[in-house]
Amino acid sequence: MATAFISACTVVTMVPRQMGPAQMLYGSFIFGPIHLLITFGLEFTIQRFYSFGRCLVDGNDNTQNFNFSPFSFLSLFGWIVLILGIPIGYKLFVESSWHNAAVAHADSDWETKAYIYLDSQFDQIGDCSIHYGFDPETGLECKPRRADLGFADRYNERIKELIVRDGIPKYSIKAIIPETVELVQMLDSNTMDLVENFPTDLTENIHLMRHGTSSSSDASLSIVTPHISMSVDNDLLPVHTKKTGEIIYIRSGSDWISAFLPDGKMVISVSRFP
Repeated sequence: MATAFISACTVVTMVPRQMGPAQMLYGSFIFGPIHLLITFGLEFTIQRFYSFGRCLVDGNDNTQNFNFSPFSFLSLFGWIVLILGIPIGYKLFVESSWHNAAVAHADSDWETKAYIYLDSQFDQIGDCSIHYGFDPETGLECKPRRADLGFADRYNERIKELIVRDGIPKYSIKAIIPETVELVQMLDSNTMDLVENFPTDLTENIHLMRHGTSSSSDASLSIVTPHISMSVDNDLLPVHTKKTGEIIYIRSGSDWISAFLPDGKMVISVSRFP
């Protein structure tokens, strides 16, 4: 049990890893069956080795050799079940807890603002790279998926269940998300307004400037909102804007365009590579 305690303290499962007395004690019970089985195996081997010496010294012809009894088989089976069952059971318990938490979060977010977790917020169409800030299918804001023991998957499943039950929520922007084809066509549009002076405020939440957030010496376009601060490496290429309904379009040269909401959240962007 002492060596199990050491394993509980030293085995690295994540970085950084915080470990307190309660976690170390709990880990001792997780590693305990494995260490005890190893201890019994060593003890059995040593006693078998000693038995040869005892037979020579005692000279007792009635000395019985060790054999596996039904109880021994039962004990061995029990230890194997413990060694395999405790980690598997703990994993299932943790996954179940995360899934329950995901459902609870989804139900809570549904009333105000739910999200969709995506494996990747990027897509490729021809020579254009698409970045999604909102899920085109549901109109809900995207979040990147991380290693979370199934939390994101169960969250997404629950949101889809709620959509089937209640329909698309009012805060969804599915109805106003521009089509990707439309954005690609706007890269070569002549109907957008040229931005001649910097800095300029498109809305109270969207500000454009030259090298405002870039450490380079060029005059790249910088877009600053309460939700994002980004630079578009375009040197001195012309910047165009356009407002259609609730969507504000910002274009840098003919290789990059993005759609924003008035509050500064990016809806979708397209980058074209030569």
